[in-house]
Amino acid sequence: MSILSSITFDHIIEGYKKDLIGREFVYLSEYGSTTFGVVKDVILRINHNFDDETSRRMKVGIAAMSTKVNIDESDLVEKIVDRRWSGTFPYISIISETGNVYNLESDKLFFLGEKNSFFFEENIEKDRIE
Repeated sequence: MSILSSITFDHIIEGYKKDLIGREFVYLSEYGSTTFGVVKDVILRINHNFDDETSRRMKVGIAAMSTKVNIDESDLVEKIVDRRWSGTFPYISIISETGNVYNLESDKLFFLGEKNSFFFEENIEKDRIE
């Protein structure tokens, strides 16, 4: 099997698209502002990561083919690792109708539901009457 496995995460992105496209959301910025938006699309980026020795070998191999990657003396020394591994991690982001990209893992996004939440005004008022 290849170092970069054939995991595509297609089932994950399909579910997110089905549930989120067209849904309204609010983004709370780290500076305190609030931005409302509507999800236009959901995208998936894959991050590949490796153990230290595999990373070192890849860097040396790429440096042999490209002048943009520089290696030093420490890159030529084999690293001892308990186990060689490679793995993938999906990063899921949404694109708003205005073209802004928000990361689901790190941005403070809250998806707004239908008006069936207890906290909407009409439900609070109804609860007071009953």
